[in-house]
Amino acid sequence: MYALYADEPPAGKQPPKIPITCGTVELTEYLIRQGCSLAGEEPVRYLEENLHCRYRCYSVWNQEVPVEEVPSLKVIVLSAGYSLKPDEFADEGVRWECGAFSVPPSITSGKLGGVNHEDEFYKT
Repeated sequence: MYALYADEPPAGKQPPKIPITCGTVELTEYLIRQGCSLAGEEPVRYLEENLHCRYRCYSVWNQEVPVEEVPSLKVIVLSAGYSLKPDEFADEGVRWECGAFSVPPSITSGKLGGVNHEDEFYKT
């Protein structure tokens, strides 16, 4: 899954000087295919070791652009747990409920384009 959208800063934050365009990449299926457990800190450890060579930038002409040439690139990873909750209106009597999002900065910290903290994502 890939989505592209314009992001707004969180409440109380200054809007960026330029619009932020964001893309999302669903990593759950990829982690499962790699044999990574989704429990505990295992996904964080896996991504800390493997994400550095996994993202690339492309021009509008679909030509790869070296990450070093995109100083405004900021990569942040969000995670959230899911649980099954009873729901009388759902087809199977339960629904998935997303928990709170967390930002494990260790995944991108110190890497080209990486963000060390969520607040840094909104600095332009």
